[in-house]
Amino acid sequence: MAVEGKTIDALSQFELSPVLGILGDAVSFSQSNLFMVIAVALTWYLMKATADRGALVPGRLQALGEGAYEFIQGMVRDQVDIMPIRARLLAPGAKIGDILAEFA
Repeated sequence: MAVEGKTIDALSQFELSPVLGILGDAVSFSQSNLFMVIAVALTWYLMKATADRGALVPGRLQALGEGAYEFIQGMVRDQVDIMPIRARLLAPGAKIGDILAEFA
């Protein structure tokens, strides 16, 4: 909705502005970095809380932690795709130098 020469800038909501004042400016620490740090801290706390009280029959918190671990592990495994490399390394006559040269 333009009102008398004013236009809406749809991309302004995605601007990265520094947080932490002058220190954030000096080290280029934006709100995007802040949210990444918060996500890592919450994930670390969840993993620590579930690992401290490990039980043979998992409770709700441990089941949540194990599910989160499997989800993250699955994402990493899908991105890295290490199974074809492992299969070729186990093949008879496989040379690691030749296999790794393909990925260089």
